Amino acid sequence: MFYEKSNKAMEEKKEVEQSVRAEIRKHLSQCTEGGTPKVFALLQTPEGYRKIESMIIFILIYDQITIGAAISNIEAELI
Repeated sequence: MFYEKSNKAMEEKKEVEQSVRAEIRKHLSQCTEGGTPKVFALLQTPEGYRKIESMIIFILIYDQITIGAAISNIEAELI
């Protein structure tokens, strides 16, 4: 019984994670060199994409703002 509940919780967590990552991917695909040049530049490599995605997830959890706002914040903070 406990194992089944634990397994179900893990599956739900995985579904939520996949959903969040898909939504982030959708937003990042709309980034342009003109609108968010620093984020856009990082997105050109898999490593840069993972870095931006991780930053967005962190911001979503701790600052509780939208993905679009997180991208804007990251753009403003990047040097």
